[in-house]
Amino acid sequence: MGATYLSLQLRTTDRDAALDAVTAIAASNQDPGLQFYVAGARDGWLAMFPNFTPDLERSAKALSARLGCLIVLLLSADESDLY
Repeated sequence: MGATYLSLQLRTTDRDAALDAVTAIAASNQDPGLQFYVAGARDGWLAMFPNFTPDLERSAKALSARLGCLIVLLLSADESDLY
């Protein structure tokens, strides 16, 4: 069994607003271990790499509502399947 990778792809280039939003979401989240690594924007997209928590889909919806942008959740399991 291979590694599993998870990312959120945001249709925005406003990294500062994204950082503010995920900081607020992580602070108010019931799971205290929620963390995000936020990359730099490229070609109109901003990548975030969260740790996996059961509350992740709800966090992504909250993030999309705060930023008013499309968010695509990508999951690569066993290094070959993309969901």
